[in-house]
Amino acid sequence: MGEAIILGGSMRRFLSFSGRATRAEWWAINLAGWIPFIIAWAVLPHGYDPGLAISVLFAAVLVIMSWITIVCSIRRLHDRNKHGAWFLLNFLPLVGGLWLLIECGILPGTNGPNKYDAPGSVAQLAAL
Repeated sequence: MGEAIILGGSMRRFLSFSGRATRAEWWAINLAGWIPFIIAWAVLPHGYDPGLAISVLFAAVLVIMSWITIVCSIRRLHDRNKHGAWFLLNFLPLVGGLWLLIECGILPGTNGPNKYDAPGSVAQLAAL
């Protein structure tokens, strides 16, 4: 029973814009989420026709992974003490993605509490 509560809390965390995300969490979601798509793209032959069912499944997984990536990036911006709207800079050609990579993947979060939450998962686990 306790494991189900922890798992439910973890899953809720992937869908919520509130709180903060660590660099490790941001990298884990971005790498673990997108590497299977890159491998599938590289392995499948050009001109491969997967059929409608696989295409719909692929699109659904892509939408879900995109949502989880956006949520984690916004929570990572919260860890940097920035508003989630800064994520929109990601849509600028060339510099937007580079900015998000540096801001979320390289620079450390703020030390101590900020206006979004206390650092780490201690405060977030206490909320469960």
